[in-house]
Amino acid sequence: MTPARMALRIDALFELALATLVVVAAATGVDVGEAFALNEWLVIVIGIALVPVGVGLWLAKPDRPTLLTIGVANAVGAVAFAVYLALRGGEMNGYGLAVVTAAVVGLVALAVAELSLARDAGRHAFVS
Repeated sequence: MTPARMALRIDALFELALATLVVVAAATGVDVGEAFALNEWLVIVIGIALVPVGVGLWLAKPDRPTLLTIGVANAVGAVAFAVYLALRGGEMNGYGLAVVTAAVVGLVALAVAELSLARDAGRHAFVS
């Protein structure tokens, strides 16, 4: 397996793990609205929406445009979640804080890996 494919597969598993944490918590009676300081249905919809994202990443072609797009999307997501933590973190419970903090850290790591691989793929494209 190439490093690019591995990065996309790890990203897919990460997204599916986040989806599982949200959906299973809601299904087992955790008040995910309170946990994440958002409307409960919005949190559940976001969790469910991560499932096709994870499947799409698992099946994605590991080429430079894909790595670049996903890397930028992960960086933007990390910034958005970090800003959300700064603004609403005091309203979240420990579960919500842990999941959102893990999301920020994971998204930053994935963005760095995918953007580095995209950069390397661009360099190799011009080598004869």
